[in-house]
Amino acid sequence: MRVLVVGDAGLGTSQIERAFRSRGVETFVVPPRGFAVCVHREQVTYRAIDLSRFGAAVVVSLPHDKPEATRFQLRMLGFLEAKGIAVVSPPAALALASDACRTAWHLASVGIAVPRTLWTDDDDHAVAFVEAFGVSLFEERQECGRAAAAVLSDEGPA
Repeated sequence: MRVLVVGDAGLGTSQIERAFRSRGVETFVVPPRGFAVCVHREQVTYRAIDLSRFGAAVVVSLPHDKPEATRFQLRMLGFLEAKGIAVVSPPAALALASDACRTAWHLASVGIAVPRTLWTDDDDHAVAFVEAFGVSLFEERQECGRAAAAVLSDEGPA
């Protein structure tokens, strides 16, 4: 089997690569940027290398600097998965984990306690939340598909 390792150069990527190679598995490491999809050939490539030739892809890291770059890479990994390549972790799970707003929503929806949290782009909502619950963290984020302010209370789970 040939395994594609997706990740920036570094300790985690190197450890995964060494672990596979020590077991006699051929690996090919690619950074999480530079993928392309050739729609008419149904190919996902990296520098003209057809990535569908691999039996599995292990994702160590994705681009975190730009949400649109992460979404593009997830789409490319989804195409690989659709071609029958085992992708670890699955693109759907990575998409959920890469969006803090969606992750918190999902955790709360399955009954896992999360801190009182507000995601908003409305100043009045943020002020009302702080007045009601206090605040320990306030940050501007690009989440939930648009610019938003996350206001988190340190009062514990709702």
